[in-house]
Amino acid sequence: MELQKLVFALKTTCSGGQLHDNSLLLPDLQRCARHLVATGQAASAQEAVQRIGEHVAQVASPPSAPESLKLAAAHVGPLLPVVAQRVQGLLEAEKSLSEAMAGVSVPGWSVDRNDLWTLVMDQQVKSGPFVQSGHPFSYPESGYVESLLRGMAQVLTDVQRPIDVDGLKALHRAALQHRPGTAGLAGEFRDGVAVDFAPACGDWASEEHVQELKRAADYGGNNPFYSLEDIEGRGTVVHARALPCGAIESHVDEVLAQHHGAMSGCENAQEKMARIAQTCHELALTHPFVDGNGRVIGGLLVNRLLLEAGLPPYRPLSVGLVDLPPADLAEHICNACGAADAHPVPEHKTRVHFTEFLSDTKPQGAPSRDAAHAARFPTRSPG
Repeated sequence: MELQKLVFALKTTCSGGQLHDNSLLLPDLQRCARHLVATGQAASAQEAVQRIGEHVAQVASPPSAPESLKLAAAHVGPLLPVVAQRVQGLLEAEKSLSEAMAGVSVPGWSVDRNDLWTLVMDQQVKSGPFVQSGHPFSYPESGYVESLLRGMAQVLTDVQRPIDVDGLKALHRAALQHRPGTAGLAGEFRDGVAVDFAPACGDWASEEHVQELKRAADYGGNNPFYSLEDIEGRGTVVHARALPCGAIESHVDEVLAQHHGAMSGCENAQEKMARIAQTCHELALTHPFVDGNGRVIGGLLVNRLLLEAGLPPYRPLSVGLVDLPPADLAEHICNACGAADAHPVPEHKTRVHFTEFLSDTKPQGAPSRDAAHAARFPTRSPG
């Protein structure tokens, strides 16, 4: 049945007589290969792709076969080694996470093995074009899903011990080491490299809390780690200053130490989540790594700190929400966490888009945001 679904999907992928991007075939191929292994119809990813190749060639060979299927079949063969590698890595990562989950007991938390990826994938990915039948088998970044699954397994490692600097580096290493192009970056703080990034919180920020972010990353402020800056061609961004890795490591160590000290005084789930949000927000703006800060801090670290606090993990609407002012971030964590003594917080009725409050943040006479920034964050009516 799954092979029949694949053939139908391949026909539609190549409709119009051409295929501009081979990656369009990957989600269907990977979904089918993983299904064959998961249901015992193939003993390995390699055997699964062999079956797929043989079946596609068979149904596309008759003269009566649709031209769209013949075109797709011509592209399938070269993709099969890539599919086998990705699916095998994904299966191994899922197994690793499943085994790690078996050693952790959190009241009220249970996740089906086939749903493990939802702990690490944000809504932007889950609702994007690379999702097939509820599973993100393909993503523009090779190894993205596999790496995050391995990262979540690292989250569950020795969860009784409060995470420290080395633990945060281990999360980053696990979440990036299987991605190409990360040699020398995985598990290492940036060293003398400045990073400018547009916060990804979009229009989730509430009007009453945007002042917190303004104070934290202000124009011309004295914060030694980050500020708001105007970058030609990009508009207003958060500027993570170029600092030696030692300075960044000391700051991260201080933030985590303060977090663990403050958590001992929290009396309920809401207070714990508020503290977790404050810690992760500070680290997100500090941007300790060259790449992967959102997925590691906004996804993995938030869940690690929740588990350390005896709370179930949450499934982020977007890892970019870690850029939110802490009160807003805590609201979203609370609403998505499901802890027994955490009562859902009503969403704020008044929201303001990030670009709108950035424009209000600028000192008098500062240049207006440019078209590139406005295009990335189109203004929306408050919801």
